[in-house]
Amino acid sequence: MTRVNIFSLQKHFSLLFFFLILLAGCGKEETKLEIFSPDAYAYPMEHAWELNGSFRVKGLEAEEMGNGYQYDVSYSMTLTDGGNHKRILFKDAIYQERADEELPDIGIDFQTELDSTFAEGKYKALINIRDNFSRKTAQLKFDIELSAN
Repeated sequence: MTRVNIFSLQKHFSLLFFFLILLAGCGKEETKLEIFSPDAYAYPMEHAWELNGSFRVKGLEAEEMGNGYQYDVSYSMTLTDGGNHKRILFKDAIYQERADEELPDIGIDFQTELDSTFAEGKYKALINIRDNFSRKTAQLKFDIELSAN
């Protein structure tokens, strides 16, 4: 009769379990969708404001199409004044870009007119973005100042 050393079997199973856990953790690292470098400025007009700005997004998933890559995002933006009055500037705006190679990030420019109900002062902006390929979302809050100077 052959005796099996139970400690030896436990040692082998422990090593096998350790390597399986290690291999499972070595998969492709998921990239986080991130909005960064927001910039916005307003120009006073006769009875309104023209708001121009941009922001950058990284962590987008690209779809390979033909001999290039396609990026597809939706975004919304709101402004909130000091009294917590919220105004939607963009809702479900679409941005698409085609590139010859995969890009580390993309820049999105925006422009809109704010009516005369927007007074000079500081506002909180909120950008919500969704990568339409990966379905990941991100948001960023930043300050905007409307000033005639």
